[in-house]
Amino acid sequence: MSKKITFSIVGLVVIILGVVAWNNLSTKPEDSFVEKKMITFAEGALTAPCYPITKVITDIWNKYLPNIVSTPELDPGRLVDNLKNIEEGKFDFRWTMSSLAFYSYNGLKIEDLKGNPMKSLRTIGSFWNHELHLIVSADSLINDIADFKGQKVKVVVPSEKAWTAITAKELFGIYGISPDLVEIISVPLSEIAGSLKAKDADIAVLAISVKSMQSNIFKKAEGLRFLALSQEIIKKTTEKLPYYVEGSIPKNTYLNQVNDINGIVIKGIIVCREDMDSDLVYTLTKTIFDHVDEIKEATPLVEDMFLETAVTGLAIPLHPGAAKYYAEMGLTP
Repeated sequence: MSKKITFSIVGLVVIILGVVAWNNLSTKPEDSFVEKKMITFAEGALTAPCYPITKVITDIWNKYLPNIVSTPELDPGRLVDNLKNIEEGKFDFRWTMSSLAFYSYNGLKIEDLKGNPMKSLRTIGSFWNHELHLIVSADSLINDIADFKGQKVKVVVPSEKAWTAITAKELFGIYGISPDLVEIISVPLSEIAGSLKAKDADIAVLAISVKSMQSNIFKKAEGLRFLALSQEIIKKTTEKLPYYVEGSIPKNTYLNQVNDINGIVIKGIIVCREDMDSDLVYTLTKTIFDHVDEIKEATPLVEDMFLETAVTGLAIPLHPGAAKYYAEMGLTP
């Protein structure tokens, strides 16, 4: 009898262990899937200047954060609408210009935004520069924007970056030139040089990274001249408008450019929603800078990306998770 009981107990134990083992095997994939956090990083197009940075950052998150699945997601259209998609939770992150983030957050300057501020927008930092380019034809008599005072000015801006019209009027306003005297002409970026040479416009105003493919349009172009800003104007601009930061176009970037061109830059920042989990945003921000050298190796666009400048020119509040990381690094906006 005792042997039968012993065998029965042993058999029962074996069955229980088998059930437990089967349960572990069958539920582990589901549990693992549940633990994964999906992160979407919206991008306008595969050909967008910042797409290479988006791709490498999402790859870095996937590589070093085992519980994260991050993917670039296409979200074409106007940047104002794209930021609305962030606010509404359709995507988690997106690149934008610090100036556009400021307008959107405060509901200013763009007609669709007036009276409709996006107060839930936050940023996790600034990561690359868009240098302001002020271009005239080589034979133009203009050497400084101040030379336009009292005149009607035809300003050409790229149709791909229509918001640059606001940038132009803001800068001319620093010089005391009324926006009523500034006529905006919008053409594709590839046609700007031709517009200047044909005298269809007096000056071009555009903000592009000198490391981007967009700048190649001007690198071999003849018959153009790039204007600098004085230190006085740079100081006035950056003090009045928080989304502009002092910067320069390095010498030899463009044809016959033997000196640095002093001016201002607009920062490329990553935006998200205020209600994103703070610990998650902290970890994502930290991971970017823990592997910043790897990011720089992948794309030249962020050669000037440094932790020390990540809190400059933000213009909207930092997300608390990102702010915590920067505070630990001794940085505040």
